[in-house]
Amino acid sequence: MMRTTVFSIWLALIPFASGCGESDADARSMEISVLSAREVTIGNVPPDIGHAHIVLRVSMVNGDDISHEIGPSAFWITSSDGLERPASTLLTAQLPDGCPSAALLTAGAPKQCDVAFELSLSLNLEQLRYRDSSASTAAPVPAVEYCERCGTNTCIDLARSLDHCGACDRKLSTSMHCVEGVPTCASADLIACPPLHPGADLLCEAPEPRCGCGLPCEEHLTSCPENACYYGEALTSGDCNDRCALYDLRCVNAIGYQSYESELTDCAATADSYSEVFCLCEE
Repeated sequence: MMRTTVFSIWLALIPFASGCGESDADARSMEISVLSAREVTIGNVPPDIGHAHIVLRVSMVNGDDISHEIGPSAFWITSSDGLERPASTLLTAQLPDGCPSAALLTAGAPKQCDVAFELSLSLNLEQLRYRDSSASTAAPVPAVEYCERCGTNTCIDLARSLDHCGACDRKLSTSMHCVEGVPTCASADLIACPPLHPGADLLCEAPEPRCGCGLPCEEHLTSCPENACYYGEALTSGDCNDRCALYDLRCVNAIGYQSYESELTDCAATADSYSEVFCLCEE
């Protein structure tokens, strides 16, 4: 009697086990793919040193007959060290198209959204894993598109940065805009001129002849060291304040030459200190 009872219970469990297998098969119809992986700076707080904010663009199709969660808590990244790391709910919430927390993807529906992670730059990303209470799947992660940092710990927008316009360390003055990486003057009446010396900001100047802007100098400003129009005759006496005043101009800068080497100096420099001094005069 005992054997018959046990045998009957075992038979009764077979359909239940089979049903579990069918449910697992159905769960696999929740499909994901990673369309892109890129580094961005999210919010006002930069990542820890040696880390980066990585955003994955995820495409999902729910081929199941039930809804599935699509919030950031359902996504994990696997990397070359063999560990899984969860997506950041806080970072994902700050993305314009972040996967919404506590949201459900209804049966038969597609969806694309972004999930964010803060990860070490030393990791090689391998798979994005998805799992909720009734589904589990994974997709490979493409190569990450890392941003330009220009020696900082955050991504630099070379298209708009005044400190790095179009290239690292290409600085603009406050009278300029960086438009798609091109230095542009705020006023249409001004033109963009190269800096007066290496490391200086680019400037907006009135469209008058200036060597630095690729145009000839004014008649009494014929020498062009350091991409600017300087007085065309080396200073022999006095200083540059006196020389510029002769033409009702003011001294802006001076450049001194000694043994064929030049350095930017100030308007008080005299020929006693250098073999030649050129004066930059402006109205």
